[in-house]
Amino acid sequence: MGRTRLPSVTACLLAASCLCSAAYGTAYAQTAQGQPSAQPSISSSDIVVTAQRREERLVDVPITVTSVNSQTLQNAGVTASNSLSQVVPAFRLDYNGAFAQPTIRGVSTAVANVGGGSAVGVYIDGFYNASPLTQDFEFLNVNNVQVLKGPQGTLFGRNTTAGAVLVTTSEPQQQTAVQGKLDVSSFDTIRGSFYGTTGLGGGLSADIGVLYKYTNGWFTNLTDGNDHVGRGRNFSLRTSLKYEFDESGKNYILARYIHTKLKDPTPMLWSVYEDPDGRFQSAAYAFGIPGALIGMDNRHMAADPGFTPLFRSELNAGQLTAKFDLGFAQLTSYTQYRKEKSRQDLEVDDSSIPIFRVAFNNYDRLITQEVLLNSNPGGRLNWVVGAFYMDQKGSEAPFGSITPPIETAYDIHNRIKSISGFADVTWEAMDNLFLTAGARYSSEKNSGYWYCYPAGAAAGFCPPPAGATFGRDGPPDHTFNAFTPRGVIRYQLNDQSNIYVSVTRGYKAGLLDINGFRNTGFIKPEKITAFEGGYKLSSGGTRVELSGFYYNYKDLQVSIYNGTQSITTNAASSHVYGGELSLYQALGEHFSVTGGVAYTHGRYQSYPGAPGNVFNYTTGMTDNTPIDASGNHMIRSPDWTGNLGLDGNFEVANGKLNLNANVYYSSKFYFDAANNNVQNGFAIVNLRAAWTDPSDHVTFAAYVNNLTDKAYKAQVLPNGLGTGVAWNPPRVIGGSVSFRY
Repeated sequence: MGRTRLPSVTACLLAASCLCSAAYGTAYAQTAQGQPSAQPSISSSDIVVTAQRREERLVDVPITVTSVNSQTLQNAGVTASNSLSQVVPAFRLDYNGAFAQPTIRGVSTAVANVGGGSAVGVYIDGFYNASPLTQDFEFLNVNNVQVLKGPQGTLFGRNTTAGAVLVTTSEPQQQTAVQGKLDVSSFDTIRGSFYGTTGLGGGLSADIGVLYKYTNGWFTNLTDGNDHVGRGRNFSLRTSLKYEFDESGKNYILARYIHTKLKDPTPMLWSVYEDPDGRFQSAAYAFGIPGALIGMDNRHMAADPGFTPLFRSELNAGQLTAKFDLGFAQLTSYTQYRKEKSRQDLEVDDSSIPIFRVAFNNYDRLITQEVLLNSNPGGRLNWVVGAFYMDQKGSEAPFGSITPPIETAYDIHNRIKSISGFADVTWEAMDNLFLTAGARYSSEKNSGYWYCYPAGAAAGFCPPPAGATFGRDGPPDHTFNAFTPRGVIRYQLNDQSNIYVSVTRGYKAGLLDINGFRNTGFIKPEKITAFEGGYKLSSGGTRVELSGFYYNYKDLQVSIYNGTQSITTNAASSHVYGGELSLYQALGEHFSVTGGVAYTHGRYQSYPGAPGNVFNYTTGMTDNTPIDASGNHMIRSPDWTGNLGLDGNFEVANGKLNLNANVYYSSKFYFDAANNNVQNGFAIVNLRAAWTDPSDHVTFAAYVNNLTDKAYKAQVLPNGLGTGVAWNPPRVIGGSVSFRY
């Protein structure tokens, strides 16, 4: 198989090199005629991104980036990170329980351990969010979302083997402004938000954003007929105080407080997976227990009498951003303290019979400090140097079984201290030819232990090491070091277009398998080397981005669920290759079209010890006897994804009417390495119509999301006694009124 993969990628890179050579000859002739070749400055019409830790035109950035502004998010019906896939090809956000597991270009993670992290770095206003339990979040006064595709190990560091998601929210302004929105939709869902900002005098300004969401959800509990089993609430608060030393906008301090309190059973509400023979993978179904009920579709589930699966979380964070213009460079400091706690109550057998229920309590405390020094724009040399420090404490304390009743079975504790330094330099070696070299060195100490309580040991939840009956133990501390360089050649064809080739390294940090209750030592970091070539154009009403890539992906961290334990190993390697095309085109005065398509060939090159993941209807349990998954599809890696958005703007009744249609498509993909649990190809259609009054202050909107009421899975989770399925929302019809002054 390796013989069929490399030539296609090599051809892509050679083609890009030939284009570069041809373009160089053209540009040389232009320079010889005296035409300017300086790097174009940023104008108000340009899309500006921070993918290279500085503000640049999107067309000049040699990385595949999907940048989505607030208006596009609103028109497409995207109000949270879990629906970003509808406007970002090759991106998914799935779950393992309540743990978010985002995927970019087939690179994801199958780890849901304390300290495990995801393969996508999530940054909000420049601050790193290390916890997968809070990477699925509602958007509150979000200005822009950038999805960086491919490893970002040099500029962003740990856990960016797949890429990074950068979210930018509003900052306080001196001019007073307010905006609010009330949204009512299907399943008794109410979502209200408010944002206000004003100047306080003396260089001070402040803002506050508040969001409240209530829903009854779309599930019915077959056990008691409760159609409000999905009842959930979300309260979010974000408030800031900004002090500007002068009017340049380059010297200021911004302090921010963030609070979120969430009660959402949706990730825990599971029906039962149906196999190709029409059988349902549940112990209750396999044993034919009289009176047992199970959910068989995306609208029904069954829980033990008197029990409601639930996910609850609370987040509090303080952040301090400081920026100073030093004349020769811009200095930026990001200081963060973040604390969150959560609890998952779930039913492992997914039936109305009280066989097995558990509860997980998770705590996470994160301290980060990052310092960036960016050269001021202009000249042939641009650079950024920086340092990053992280101290993260995570715990699962305690784990308890509800059925049978064991309130405290074990505790798990993990601490990670990471420090890194990096530098990235871009040099215009000759007119229009830009060479970039960068490198990052990271050192990370990982320590942890588990404590098994007598009741947990007696029940077999935590088999004791070295003959002990219970107590504290854990693998030895370990330090992981990583070196992640990158190199880029970019040629500026003209002010509106570029071509580039790059090679980059990324890594997902090593971890301790303390969740496996074994003195197995450490799990090595994942390593990925990416080759990419691309073309970008931004001219008038046309934007085009085309790229091809090839990844060599090694030492994949894989969790294998075996009975009551999750054991993590470095079990696989992969080759991933593909290409992407994104397009924006203005069609006259009133219409525009936005689209993207991505092809990703993600296969395991070598995976001889993959969990078999076969449900045994005789024992009523999942059989994870190892199989050879070499050649299988990587998890959550559809070959094809794409989106198409149509937007129209008209003058109606002296106001502005906006009509928007967005279509998202995904081909078939699998939730497990054995390729047993499948989601077939599907398409989602969202429609929205909005009218803004002549004063441009008030907007009325009506929309329908998932027009065809397509049932498509958010996760498939083998739990030993059954295979649960969580679903994405069915058709949602709603309306909203918003104002801004």
